[in-house]
Amino acid sequence: MKVEIAPLSNTNFVDLGSKPIEYISVCNTHSAAITIILAFANTALAGGTSLSSDHCELVHDVSIPVGATLVLEEESLKFIFLNRVNVTTVAVPGTVLASKSFLIRLSSAGTADVLVKKHS
Repeated sequence: MKVEIAPLSNTNFVDLGSKPIEYISVCNTHSAAITIILAFANTALAGGTSLSSDHCELVHDVSIPVGATLVLEEESLKFIFLNRVNVTTVAVPGTVLASKSFLIRLSSAGTADVLVKKHS
């Protein structure tokens, strides 16, 4: 098991890596509600603010109130977090997306602490 932390403070996607995720929590550390986006996408999109056709949003603009934490555990997203899946793009059917990662970002200004537990 491996545990990582990833602070969020802007609207750019942060790369959480491609290893299967067992647990993820996002704690709102801002003075107002925040919203987040979690996607499984082409690794090249990390650092940017938008997604191309090579992605799947797992969480879209979910609001987290002040002082609250959003928790996603393996049962809620087991199909992609735990299984070693081959993701293809509709742009070229049957072509496996070679470089993929879990990407997370804030939808607007704010701060959050992300805790990710991964399988080794």
